[in-house]
Formats: sequence, C-alpha cells, structure tokens
Amino acid sequence: MSLASAGPDWLPRQSRWPTLPHLAVAEAVLRLITAAGHSRGCLLVLDDLHAADAGTTAAVEYLMDNIAHQPATLLLTAA
Repeated sequence: MSLASAGPDWLPRQSRWPTLPHLAVAEAVLRLITAAGHSRGCLLVLDDLHAADAGTTAAVEYLMDNIAHQPATLLLTAA
C-alpha cells in the first residue's frame, strides 16, 4: 500500500500529494501502518522531533491520539 492510496477518500487522487494538510497526511500514515501491521504489527520511528515544525507536531499529535487501537507502536525521539 502506498501513501497515495491511503489518503483520505474525500480527496481526488490527483490532488492528494504533495499539497495535503498535515492532518490528512497523518491519517494516511495511520492507515498505512494499520495495513502494514495487520498480521504482525508495525513499528513507526520518528526521529529528531525537537526540530519539527508546527504542522509535523500536529500530525504527530494526531497519530498519538489515534494509534492506541491499531496494530502498531509509535516510537518518538528528540534531543
């Protein structure tokens, strides 16, 4: 599964990348790791979050709020 196919269903395919709002990207990542982890689980590592911009921080917060019931673990690092 690619990120493009995991994007929100309400967006036309040609407009999904690269101009999606950060939360739409976060939802696509959540769908991707859910699909990838379906049979054996999935680990998503996000490194250097001390340098993250506001949009990235919003996307990470969305993932943190919605990953609990998914077959995945989110590992975050910051300096």
